[in-house]
Formats: sequence, structure tokens, C-alpha cells
Amino acid sequence: MDQVAATNKKERGQPREFEDEQAFLDAILEYVTLCNTKWLWIPTITGFCVHRGITRETFYQQKQYYSDAYKKGRDMIENAVWAHSHVSDALKIFYLKNAFNYADKIDHTQNIEATIETKPDFSKLSVDELKVLKEIAKKVTVK
Repeated sequence: MDQVAATNKKERGQPREFEDEQAFLDAILEYVTLCNTKWLWIPTITGFCVHRGITRETFYQQKQYYSDAYKKGRDMIENAVWAHSHVSDALKIFYLKNAFNYADKIDHTQNIEATIETKPDFSKLSVDELKVLKEIAKKVTVK
């Protein structure tokens, strides 16, 4: 394909909801600011989507387009939830557990199965030590 044809080629599909990473972050900052100052709401991802007139799927697609901005945007919403003073701690905890995978505790249980085989080296034992070991071995029962 020559250069003229390549420049005249039309883009397919709908345009992205956010022009670039900064536009995405600015939109989230605007929403979080409105939640904390004017509306006194707890900022949520769904609330952001309603505010912008987009679906949650569109919000989650931003991770593919602007990975770093997506992570920063989620962090902004998460931080705003923690800092919000007009909702109960119980509501904050509920939302953070469901939207950001917070947990009350971490399970540290591990199942470890190991077989330890030892092959003692008796060559360095004295004759007297070997006699004592033989007497001890007579008293031990192996299951």
C-alpha cells in the first residue's frame, strides 16, 4: 500500500471515549472532586460511569488503552473512598472489599509434604560408639 492510500485510510470502529491518558485521569479527578465537595457521595467506579454516561465495560477497556492511567485512576477512587468523611466506615469497608479486593485477613496456610531420607555415615564412629548405637537400635521399634 502506498503512502497516499495509507494516509487516506479511515479508522474503523467508534472513537475512544477518552482522547488520551490525561483526559481519562482528568475525568476521574473531576468526578472524585464533585463527590467529595458538592454531592457528598462515596466515589465509585459505577458512579463515575453514570457521571460520564459510559458503561463499566468502557471504563474497564481503558486498562487496554491506557494501562498506567487506568491504575492511577482506580487508585484515585480508592484513595477518595478512604478519605471520604461523609459515609460510615462500614460502607467504606464494604465497597473496598467488593471493588478493590480488600480482605479482613490473609490465609497463610500451606500444606507441605516432605520426605526426608538420611543415610548416616558410620565410618567415622569408633568401635565403642558403634556398640552403643547397636544397643540403642535394639530398643527402638520401627513402625
